[in-house]
Amino acid sequence: MTGPTLLRLASTSPRRRELLAKAGISFVLVDPGDDGPVASSQPEERVLAHALFKAEAGRHRLSHPAPVLAADTLVFVDGEALPQPQDRADAEAMLRRLSGRWHQVWTGVVLLAPSGESWSQADFAEVEFARLSEKDLAAYLDSGEWQGKAGAYAIQGRASAFASLRVGFLETVIGLNVATVQQLLQSAGVEASQPSPCPENERG
Repeated sequence: MTGPTLLRLASTSPRRRELLAKAGISFVLVDPGDDGPVASSQPEERVLAHALFKAEAGRHRLSHPAPVLAADTLVFVDGEALPQPQDRADAEAMLRRLSGRWHQVWTGVVLLAPSGESWSQADFAEVEFARLSEKDLAAYLDSGEWQGKAGAYAIQGRASAFASLRVGFLETVIGLNVATVQQLLQSAGVEASQPSPCPENERG
């Protein structure tokens, strides 16, 4: 793939959209649906499998061939993945489990060409939680910030008061390492930078 093109971002995450737009990478949004089946218990394999599933689902929804970018982020503690919580009680259980200890966050990124060829990379970071008091836990749950967040927290938001980065990059924890995206675009020969981002939905 060579020459300027308009990347398709197979994601409904506003955080990934903001990160790409801030980096000056133009894209059109396409909804990939769900994450697909759990393919592996290994963090790296699992996030890459989910990202590939999203990229392929997004490609099938395009009206015209284009490169598709997708990502998946999961929190892992004691070898177990903590996905997005289903409700407040689920979020509370996750936060209690993370309180006062450290855990890993993995983000897998896949760039899929119209031909089906793909480029991928998984990044990980380590995050440490301070011990949450009952008051702090209740306040965070009341904020609603845990909704739609892997592991029930957003390190760039209110959770920054008790969650700190130990290893890796903050963007990996937020959901998309832009340096990884740029590396994959370069490897694939895709020039996706435009004068202004185009975060509009794919139609047709």
